[in-house]
Amino acid sequence: MRPIAHQSEQKRRQDIDPYRDCSFAIFTVAIRIARGEVVMEGVLRLKAKVEQRLRDHRLRPTKARIRIGMMLLESPKHLSADQIFDKLTKHGHCISKATVYNTLNVFAKHGVVNEVAVDPTRMYYDSTTSPHHHFYNTDTGQLTDIPRENLSVENIPRLPDNTEIEDLEIVIKIKNKQPS
Repeated sequence: MRPIAHQSEQKRRQDIDPYRDCSFAIFTVAIRIARGEVVMEGVLRLKAKVEQRLRDHRLRPTKARIRIGMMLLESPKHLSADQIFDKLTKHGHCISKATVYNTLNVFAKHGVVNEVAVDPTRMYYDSTTSPHHHFYNTDTGQLTDIPRENLSVENIPRLPDNTEIEDLEIVIKIKNKQPS
């Protein structure tokens, strides 16, 4: 936030009732957006959140890890390594495809993201790390989260000796209905 430059501006702000005059608040936000202040604050908050998440998982927040983390962790999403690489290079970031793949493998190994294998040749990286399942649309490539409590599994066969279930992740493959 920048300091108030003039006393007259400070006086004007004191005379404004924010509940009565919300147009001033909207105008102020519009000016801040035009200046790039609001966007920059959001980016800095996201960067700090990503850096902390990396540290929480005992990872050093390198420039590449932060960039990839910001892309994945800004909101819940599922992206492939190629999608991440394409978005980063489209926005002018100089990064190799190998760095993207290696970083995503490290993220998955340390629990920063989950890997979702939809077929033997296609892997997505999921920013939601709590247990859940997925719908995978084979026509569009879109993954949709299914809360774990919305799907139950019964009659699991007897496990081999000296084993236990580590995790259960279900990917239900769907396709678009064909017009009749």
